[in-house]
Amino acid sequence: MYTSQRKVLTSLNILLDSAIATLSWFAAFILRDVIEKAGLYDFKGLTGHQNWSALILLSIPIFPILLRLNKLYPTNRLRPFSKVCLDAIKSTVELVIIFVAFSFFSKEYQYNRSLIVLYGAILPVSFCLKEYWAKKIYMKYGNVKSAIIIGKVHDVDRILEELKNEDLGLKIEGVIYFSHGEAAEKERKDKIPVFEEGLKNLGDILEKLNIELVITASYEGFEADVRNILFLCGERGVEGWIRLALFGLRSARLDSGRIGNSHLLVFSTTPPYDWPIFIKTLFDFTVAFTFFPIFCFLYLLIGIGIKLSSPGPVLFKQKRGGLYGKPFIFYKFRTMYNNAEQRREELQKFNIMKGPVFKVKDDPRVFPFGKFLRRTSLDEIAQIINVLKGEMSMVGPRPLPMIEVSQIKGWQRRRFSMKPGVTCLWQVCGRNKICDFTDWAKLDLEYIDHWSLHLDFSLFLKTILVVLTRKGAE
Repeated sequence: MYTSQRKVLTSLNILLDSAIATLSWFAAFILRDVIEKAGLYDFKGLTGHQNWSALILLSIPIFPILLRLNKLYPTNRLRPFSKVCLDAIKSTVELVIIFVAFSFFSKEYQYNRSLIVLYGAILPVSFCLKEYWAKKIYMKYGNVKSAIIIGKVHDVDRILEELKNEDLGLKIEGVIYFSHGEAAEKERKDKIPVFEEGLKNLGDILEKLNIELVITASYEGFEADVRNILFLCGERGVEGWIRLALFGLRSARLDSGRIGNSHLLVFSTTPPYDWPIFIKTLFDFTVAFTFFPIFCFLYLLIGIGIKLSSPGPVLFKQKRGGLYGKPFIFYKFRTMYNNAEQRREELQKFNIMKGPVFKVKDDPRVFPFGKFLRRTSLDEIAQIINVLKGEMSMVGPRPLPMIEVSQIKGWQRRRFSMKPGVTCLWQVCGRNKICDFTDWAKLDLEYIDHWSLHLDFSLFLKTILVVLTRKGAE
């Protein structure tokens, strides 16, 4: 299954699952009436107004989001159906918990929680029935492409082994080996046909077997052959795939681009801009906008404390490295005396960090009220301004002063390839226990390489716990 096909099927699944989440409510209402008329259970009414349309509308976006967080998109034919059902039940339980919490805290409306639980029983059954029939229909009528594989013996074997765990909808009609000084078997143990002299007769093979796709498993040393393969494929409208084995790019994501009539391969080690990134951006602005009134209130209280402790501005402003190291004005509530930057050089010998970053234990430049702000992490709240301006995200690698950014070289600079955040993996993992910037950078790259919405939400919630327990704060 291609990436483009997966996007289409995922979008269709989201629409279907939103419809199922809605229709399951009406099924719950009908089943409630049947149960009550049969005298099996009495769904006692509540005195408050029960506006079920609110929960119905909430289920439309929330259920697909929970399915995505539990990795049910895109649907894969090779995934065990039992695992699909368990993840569907998990998603439904999470949805029911959200609705029960909503009904508990809602002052305007009251909801019959027994009906919510009944809905929670119907929803996973409906979802699993949809998945069962979708899988059967796809297995029977799905777009299966006939394909051949061309390459060195070990490269062909590798592709065939990897295909066992991939749902690409391919039927392998045969293999062709590059025969430049390499002995190749004439018969395979897996009974897949081997076409001798296949490169010479490739055009005829494509036509006789109605081949739709050709996978070239290797190209090093066979560039002329690969060009001929692609020419024959293009001439006949057959898709050509080439396996790229470029050293040092294992973590890179491959895409394609175009400049005029020139086609380009695009390698990127950051998440692509897709719906998850859009949701991350929406989440950033929603949280920042929600907390901005709190920031304004705290600005007055904290401002008074800062002014009484040390003369100078309430907000500390500094140029820091943002996305790709580009400078932006970073905001924090001031916790140091006004001459802090001038004293950095004299305190360099007390730096406890190894690498370009600077940190002093029991920093004498921090005034008493500033220590309180740091211990409680209240000094970080001002970064809501940066989030609202689009310069920072709620979760991402921490921004560093430009003097430190200029000293970061090589692989460590990849930490700048994602928008900096208010919190990050380094802060959650115990920032004061890490004294080597190399270890810090590795955590940032681990975040980038394994980024997901689930990881962001998890780090955001863990940060709240770290702040409340004051773990790792100084």
